[in-house]
Amino acid sequence: MTVGRFHGMVWSQCSDQLTPRDIRRHVQLAGVLEPLSEKPGCTTRTRDMPRQKLEYFVTAAVIIGDAFEDLACLLQHGYPQTTYDLAYRAQADSKKNRRGGRTNQGIIEFLFPIVVTQLVTKPGTTPCIARQNLNSHGANNS
Repeated sequence: MTVGRFHGMVWSQCSDQLTPRDIRRHVQLAGVLEPLSEKPGCTTRTRDMPRQKLEYFVTAAVIIGDAFEDLACLLQHGYPQTTYDLAYRAQADSKKNRRGGRTNQGIIEFLFPIVVTQLVTKPGTTPCIARQNLNSHGANNS
């Protein structure tokens, strides 16, 4: 497989280890980019829907980063009993500093389980939380 020059420039400084700040940045970028593509019946870079302007999406995308960074910090120290309180907080936070309706609910619902799964199962995270969690609950490794 040939890797292009652009790919090398973008990813050359990345490590296999994702930090909470990396998670924050990736989530914020995903949230900011999501409304830009042209989709029928949706707010896009060329069309605002009633009560859902593009700047509301962008503002909310930046603000939800706090909850996702906190999620990543929490998961670095083991798998907690509850995590979806942070998804709720991201949704509540997304309404700060703006007007409009629930602009980022879909991206939060989509990204939250992906981020949790990536941090829990990816080898190289500190520690490999899935294996640690299974061992602490008496699972047999054989």
